Amino acid sequence: MVPCMGGQGQHGPRGHEATRSGAMRLGYNVGMRSDDVQLTRLVMPGQTNRHGSLFGGVAMSLMDEAAGVLGTRVARGPVVTVHVASIDFKAPVWEGEAVQVLARLDRVGTSSIHIHITMKGEDMETGEVRLCTEADFVMVAIDHRGRPRPVPTDDKENPAEEPPRRPRHGRRSS
Repeated sequence: MVPCMGGQGQHGPRGHEATRSGAMRLGYNVGMRSDDVQLTRLVMPGQTNRHGSLFGGVAMSLMDEAAGVLGTRVARGPVVTVHVASIDFKAPVWEGEAVQVLARLDRVGTSSIHIHITMKGEDMETGEVRLCTEADFVMVAIDHRGRPRPVPTDDKENPAEEPPRRPRHGRRSS
């Protein structure tokens, strides 16, 4: 288990109470910023290995999904994953637990978006939440041809080339 980070005695950051296992009891959305993306899923039997913990590939997919949502919001258009700087698996997420994936914007380059991801496991019966995985993703904004494009710098700026609108829900555009 992971000890509480940055706290004194029995309290972790922002005064959250630490449990004997080193996990913290956290309320939902505590410490979130308005531009953060959080996904929460229940870990089901088909997502686990023979030890009963979440497959690493499933964890990576959830982290990539959260990074993709945040990257798309920042780029105001499509993004692709171009680099994962590191993935550190610190503790397992067990079958039947909730897995919480938090994507937080680190920095924005000309076309790149750097995102830090944390993944936590939550025992929903006890309320214990522990840090399980951390990763750093780099997304790149792309145009409708799949080439890198600049990330808009303010709400008034739009990409130079708007991608064609795709039909929704199986409808065809005329």
